[in-house]
Amino acid sequence: MIKSNLKAVSFIFIFILIIENSVATSKKAFAQSEQIKITNPFINVIGKNAKSAAGYMVLENLSGQKITLLEAVSDFGSTMLHTSEEKDGVVSMIHLDQIDIDKGDKVNFIPGGLHIMFVGIDRDLRVDSTKDILLKFRNSEKTFTKTVSFAVKAK
Repeated sequence: MIKSNLKAVSFIFIFILIIENSVATSKKAFAQSEQIKITNPFINVIGKNAKSAAGYMVLENLSGQKITLLEAVSDFGSTMLHTSEEKDGVVSMIHLDQIDIDKGDKVNFIPGGLHIMFVGIDRDLRVDSTKDILLKFRNSEKTFTKTVSFAVKAK
């Protein structure tokens, strides 16, 4: 009987530790995602059956350390981080592996500059709808994600 009670108490104790650890991990992940503020997220589309589009936003680093945007993920096509550059009157896009946001800084994703490039779009992006985009970040501690609803606009 004592062994049975001891097993039950041990099981309950381990269960409580697992739950506390899960809650602490969830709180930490939430706290990390709140280190970055994202405003005015939108996707410009050209035409109803567009196979590519560009996403824009403002990223603000609210933390005390550098945060790096590693990638964006969508469910309607492939994504790439890009910047646009003009040289001798010709505008070209340059692929970026990552985008650093220094502590306290804002980074503007704007037409003619930084943007998320969506290619191989396999469905209609209805104007006035929203699309959830998963953004993956890294700080000095770990990698974290934040899902952001982008408004779809006609260019």
